[in-house]
Amino acid sequence: MKIEDLYIDGFGPFASKQVGPLTGSICVIHGVNEAGKSTLLAFIRMVLFGFPRQNSSTHYPPLAGGRHGGRLSLVDDAGHRYIVERFRGVRGGPVSIMTGDGAPVDQGNLSRLLGGASWDVFKNVFAFSLDELQAENPLKGTNVDSQIYSAGMGAARLPQALTAISQNKDKIFKKTRGKTLVGDLLTQLEEVTVALNQVQGNAAEFGRLVARQADIELALDTANAERSRLGRQSAENERLLEGWEDWVSFVGVEEQLAKLPKFDTFP
Repeated sequence: MKIEDLYIDGFGPFASKQVGPLTGSICVIHGVNEAGKSTLLAFIRMVLFGFPRQNSSTHYPPLAGGRHGGRLSLVDDAGHRYIVERFRGVRGGPVSIMTGDGAPVDQGNLSRLLGGASWDVFKNVFAFSLDELQAENPLKGTNVDSQIYSAGMGAARLPQALTAISQNKDKIFKKTRGKTLVGDLLTQLEEVTVALNQVQGNAAEFGRLVARQADIELALDTANAERSRLGRQSAENERLLEGWEDWVSFVGVEEQLAKLPKFDTFP
């Protein structure tokens, strides 16, 4: 990414101020004291990364009027031109990105334009003042080191990857309230195993009960059939019992008839 020019709507002593075009691979802003060098540097940083709190020493209110903020014209490695605009507001101020012809671009492209550089890397490596350059160990910090390394290797996502790996490692192995993620997962695995064994045992018991139910239903059908047979037999016995006296009388009459003398002729 390369900054082509700046337009300051209102920032410190500048209002409606155009700066640029900026040429060359490295740009040095020089001038007498209080000329506004630090103000221009702060403006670039704040458009790209957001405004600080109002009580900050780098607040730079618009003393000459205008809206607090402005825009930068950028060119990426492919030669495409973008306009990044930011004005003071909540959470560092809203940022808008447009292509050179004014088409809106998603805010996520700002990180790509910056090559994944963080605030610390940008202010210590790409846009710094003479005082900051002379400060003791300005590149101190693993984040700055890793991002410089990733830029040299062409791996803009290396710092994010290292951070993600560290966070995931902490989640897995670091104890929280005496527990680790691995230990918690093992506990959950044991609970699931116990539950699975119970389900398997229940399945076996279910099969046994289904078979028992079938046996009971078969026995019930047999009992119902036997009850029906006995019912029919009982009805038959009742009919026989009702005709028993008549049958006894009939047998007695036959016996009496058999005792009577036989006649060859009947008058």
